This record gives sequence, structure tokens and C-alpha cells, in this order.
Amino acid sequence: MNIELVSSVLFVGILGLTFLLVGLLCWAIWAVFIRMTFYRIIGSHVLVPLPPNIAIEALMKRMVEEGYQAKISKSYVTTFRSRQPDHGLCGLLVLVGLIPGLLYYMLASVGTLSSIAAVESVPTGETLVSIYGVDFKAYKIAWEWGRDTREAHKKAALQDSKGLSLAPLEVPR
Repeated sequence: MNIELVSSVLFVGILGLTFLLVGLLCWAIWAVFIRMTFYRIIGSHVLVPLPPNIAIEALMKRMVEEGYQAKISKSYVTTFRSRQPDHGLCGLLVLVGLIPGLLYYMLASVGTLSSIAAVESVPTGETLVSIYGVDFKAYKIAWEWGRDTREAHKKAALQDSKGLSLAPLEVPR
């Protein structure tokens, strides 16, 4: 009877560990392949109080500061960087087994990620910056740049309305 109890507990433990490993493997497959298609549909618009040519140059400078390579045109900037694996996920897969971790690292390091930001002047005097592409990090950086630019111009307008002397306004990095 005692041997049967030990063998049934061992069986349940092995079964639970197997389900955990299969779940981690399914999550890794989702993270590598399915999540990349989600990033392709990301896009947004940000209004910035700058002329289009200054907005596109300022955004390009910000992306280059963040380590991106950029190609600029008259009305848009294309940014790209080498694809990098998620180190947390890679660590989990190495714990599961060395081969799944190495496979993930090799597959996730292949290729480049790119995004495009296009500018368009709107009747209010502001510039509409449309951000879209595959690279979620570039999307986030560009969106934060747009938010920071608006905030800097709001502060400058508030100081100007109070009659305070203004220093030359710079676009946030």
C-alpha cells in the first residue's frame, strides 16, 4: 500500500511537471511567432505643435539617440534596428531545456524591425505624425516624443501668457 501511494504521488508530480513544460513551450511559440503579427498592426497619430520639416528632423534625432538607424525623406522617416530576443523568455526556455532556449535565441535574433513615421500639416498649424510599423519599441519612443513635445510647448505658452521671459524653446530629446 505504501509503494502504491508513493508511485501515485510520483505520477501526479511528473504529470504536473509535464503540463507546466508544455504550457511554457506553447507560450514561447506564441511569443515568437504570433506576437510578431500583432506588432504589424500597431499604429497611432500624434499632434505636435511644430512645422512638418522640424517635426520629422526632431523625431529622427530622437530615434538615432535611442540606437536606431534612420532614413529620412521629405515627409517621413523610416527607422530600423536589429531584432533582439526577449531575455526573460530566453531565460525561462533555458530553464526548460538548453535546446529550446538556444533555438529561441537564434530565431528571435534574425532580421530587422522597422517602423515609419509620416508627417502631415493640419489646418490648426500643428503637424500630425502618424506612427506605424512592426517595431513596438520605436512606436513607443515616437509616441513619448510627441507627448513630451506637446508638454514642452504647453509650458512655454503658459510662461509666455504670464509675461515671463522665455528662453529659446528646444524640442525635447
